[in-house]
Amino acid sequence: MASRLRGNDNWCGSVAQLVERLPFKQDVLGSNPSRPTKKIVRLHTTVKMLESFNFEGNEQPVSFVETMQVTDGVSCDIYSFIDDESKDLGIIKIKPSKKTPLQKVLKGDRTIEGYISGKGRLVITKTNGEEKVYAVKAKVQPVIVNVGERMQWQAEKDSDLIVYEICFPPYEDGRFENIK
Repeated sequence: MASRLRGNDNWCGSVAQLVERLPFKQDVLGSNPSRPTKKIVRLHTTVKMLESFNFEGNEQPVSFVETMQVTDGVSCDIYSFIDDESKDLGIIKIKPSKKTPLQKVLKGDRTIEGYISGKGRLVITKTNGEEKVYAVKAKVQPVIVNVGERMQWQAEKDSDLIVYEICFPPYEDGRFENIK
């Protein structure tokens, strides 16, 4: 498509002709609009969102709500369970050597922490101060975190860590307190 230069009554073709002031030449890269000087590179980063989640042995349909940046190196994909408003799901993605904020559970009926993939650990501090560490490198049983307990996921230095969190009732502000 031709374009008009300001202050110049010459009609010019492709960008290369505008810059180089050259006539169209078949073998000059950039002179032919079908072979532009700059290649267009499209990065296809397809992120597959969940359509269902297996919880307690039942495959349940879910709907993506949003992705939340929790802290540097930690994000959470939030899902609602279709036809079940009693709980929600967070898929937490932790980069190598990163960790979730240390959080105290302030309210809720059940908070379930579970492992999906990668290497790391879940540290739970009970209300009596006892610390329980769950090393995760393979499939492990989900852990219930009770009101008053503290929790933190930590990824190993050489591995991403992907975990899940299910909240009964669904998460709302004030459920957790970030501990400094």
